Amino acid sequence: MNPPPVGTAEREAPPSVEFPGFLPDDALRTLLQSATFYVQPSLHEAFGCAVAEAMLSGCIPVVSDRGSLPEVVGESGRYVRPDDPRELAVAIQSVVEQSPEFVEPPAARIARLFPLGHRRAQLYRLFEELCPT
Repeated sequence: MNPPPVGTAEREAPPSVEFPGFLPDDALRTLLQSATFYVQPSLHEAFGCAVAEAMLSGCIPVVSDRGSLPEVVGESGRYVRPDDPRELAVAIQSVVEQSPEFVEPPAARIARLFPLGHRRAQLYRLFEELCPT
């Protein structure tokens, strides 16, 4: 299998930036736990599963102010306009240089708002509604 063509971001990124592509769950978890921040400047996001997973792993989110991302991130991250690369760069630099502290750490926010047991119970209820016995 041939790798995808290298895009502009990959060509222009400094050596400290990685584009790993698909990762198995264990490798993704290890990568997220070793990262300081997670960037998701989406134009639209139905629900921020990826950013929630990154936050739960301890990453500081740097996300767009669009879609559901503000609901997921709350006051536990940095926001940018997705069409402003300079603003994105400044937000990332502030996270790297200042190691910001938030009223509620990102991992604590996700654990409080989206606990696994609660999500599991909601999923079971939905199955029971859709497929009554």
